[in-house]
Amino acid sequence: MTAMPQGDFVAELQRYGADTAALRLRDSVVQHFCDVLSTELAPWAERFGESDRSGADQQAGRLPLARRAHSLWVNPDAGGCSPTGRLGKVPASGGSLRRHGGDVCGKVGLSLARTSQSGTLLVGNPGSAGRAAPRMGTHGPAKGASIGVTSTAYTPRLEQIDELTRGLELPFAALDEEHLRLIGEALARAWSDLSDTQEAVLATGSEAEINALMETRLCQLLDEDPLWQQLVRTVTRGKETVSFNGSRLEMRPDLSIHLSTRTPSFPLIVECKLIDPASGKTNTLYCNNGLKRFLSGDYGWGVRESFMLAYVRDQSTTASCLSPFLQGSRTLEPEPYAIVDLPPSASHPTLDLARTAHNRAFKYPNRHPPKDEPGPIAIWHLWLQVALPAPLPRVQNLSRPARRRRRGRGCDLPPVSG
Repeated sequence: MTAMPQGDFVAELQRYGADTAALRLRDSVVQHFCDVLSTELAPWAERFGESDRSGADQQAGRLPLARRAHSLWVNPDAGGCSPTGRLGKVPASGGSLRRHGGDVCGKVGLSLARTSQSGTLLVGNPGSAGRAAPRMGTHGPAKGASIGVTSTAYTPRLEQIDELTRGLELPFAALDEEHLRLIGEALARAWSDLSDTQEAVLATGSEAEINALMETRLCQLLDEDPLWQQLVRTVTRGKETVSFNGSRLEMRPDLSIHLSTRTPSFPLIVECKLIDPASGKTNTLYCNNGLKRFLSGDYGWGVRESFMLAYVRDQSTTASCLSPFLQGSRTLEPEPYAIVDLPPSASHPTLDLARTAHNRAFKYPNRHPPKDEPGPIAIWHLWLQVALPAPLPRVQNLSRPARRRRRGRGCDLPPVSG
């Protein structure tokens, strides 16, 4: 973490109105910030000669430096930031603001300044953005209120998982492979229908635009295909779900297929990605931002199978691109995709449908071994080709002899790095 120059720090705070609103926080909130920032403040510990921890601090996992940081907030004369809404004194040169970690204090104050313009203090739990902070009492938070900060750390919410999985055995029994092939065929049929009516959007539209069309068409098929209607209740796009331990409450997989034989709380997840190297959409993005979400417990953690759709704009296939890419990744340490099984060949006679299996790196909370193991997950990869526009007819220039056409290069195997 680099120190913010004192002049820039003051200018930024004044720019966002921090001297009038953002720092009006009680001591209890400030202390909470300092506790969270104790790790960030560790590099300054040696400067204060406080690198050694007391027994109580060792048990709590906090540095004594947090107490010094707190004094900087509540004591403007020490060069800190006053929680009462005014800036502390800023020394002219080499002052205590920078020496005492004031740059960290300033960055927190700056983030609060930006937040204060909306009149709320963001709580540091995923899914709580925009929610007003608890009411503050005279001597701290009101009884029963919780105080949080904007943070990248996620806290498990086991009560969410307990309620969601009440009376259920995890993971669910595996779906029959014949049913999964039927689902793959329905996805391909929806794509084929859209190719007839929405060719331009499929060829140039964003992933979100294509997903919206796919959701609409798959829901329409419920009124047109009796077999699809028997297998599926409905299809939703961006349906919020929770991660395996409840730490993330607003996970939004692209498509959720709610099966008629399974509880709606655990749909069949379909994650969709564009394959378009011209715009940077490669195998690496497909795997790192798609496949890995199933391995980390963000998506599909209660089931044994899920789908990935690829909207392919460069004529790549699972055999020519995905399989070599995954095979090459097995030589890396640690292996990024925890591959158990790769497809020896296509899993469908007419569709570009392949199946891979992967280990998962999490355990179910509040369950005892061996019932806390999710086991491997099967990912069905369906790659759908965007129809290329018909080439314009070439007009032969009769005044010049016809030149020999050069052969174009085929699809090279992509490197492991994508």
